[in-house]
Amino acid sequence: VTGVQTCALPIFTTQPSGAASGAALTQQPVVEVRDSGGNLVEDYSGSFSVTQTAGANTLDSVAFTQPVISGGVATFSDLTLTGLKASDYKLTFSTGGKSLESSAITLGFGSIHHLVITTQPSGAASGAALTQQPVVEVRDSGGNLVEDYRSEEHTSELQSLAYLVCRLLLE
Repeated sequence: VTGVQTCALPIFTTQPSGAASGAALTQQPVVEVRDSGGNLVEDYSGSFSVTQTAGANTLDSVAFTQPVISGGVATFSDLTLTGLKASDYKLTFSTGGKSLESSAITLGFGSIHHLVITTQPSGAASGAALTQQPVVEVRDSGGNLVEDYRSEEHTSELQSLAYLVCRLLLE
């Protein structure tokens, strides 16, 4: 249907899913814009907003560029969620005064971003091991513990991070 500019019913043809904190969703949403008769609004030119509407935790950010809308179909390409690892985030997509809620999205941990010292070292004697050894956790940009981090897979990163930890401990 052409000549119609109003959106009565946005519907998902592809639900958003597959999220790692701070990375674009692996399954980007696709939304069709339909009129009150259920017809595709092929010349729709509205914009979208996306907000979090459910979840035990609040996302740090929901980032995206406006989707390309062609023939009444809005295709997102870079929708990115950043926040704590959880399995109950829901998003509301709004356009033309109408809204549509997504299914629950599971947010996993993202890429290595920073280190957190959870146990400070202490009890140093020259030439002897510390009585309290430091515990350092690898975190993503949302503050999630990167659970599958393996130092042998990231030797150069680990060396750089270890250097930084030593500098912090000596200051």
